[in-house]
Amino acid sequence: MEYQQLGNYYYSDGTKKTDDEFKIAEEISKFNEWKSKLVSFKQNEDRFNACIEKIRAVHGRNSIEESRFRKLNTSIVVNPEYYEYVLSKINLSNNPVLDELRKKRADLKKLIDEFDKKGIDVEQKRR
Repeated sequence: MEYQQLGNYYYSDGTKKTDDEFKIAEEISKFNEWKSKLVSFKQNEDRFNACIEKIRAVHGRNSIEESRFRKLNTSIVVNPEYYEYVLSKINLSNNPVLDELRKKRADLKKLIDEFDKKGIDVEQKRR
């Protein structure tokens, strides 16, 4: 909500923002406009709703089957250009969280490689 207020050219009482607050609203609006160009929606709402109604007729409203259908048939995809922009703004070097994740990944890979080298016989272990 605060972000929406920052991007609004008017205060909640209806008066127009001035000076720095107006500039902030202008920058946020420009960013949102740029971001919206990277997002597109493709949908066949009639077909989707028809399928939902068929599921509801058999299983009832808000069933597990309806939830599963919604999850499997909806997705949000972000334009790779947006990811590149966001990543360019994040400092990935000297990031302790990422460094720890990279170390854990390397340790796990090493463990898997050791397993592969030993050639463990799965059939023998089952007996």
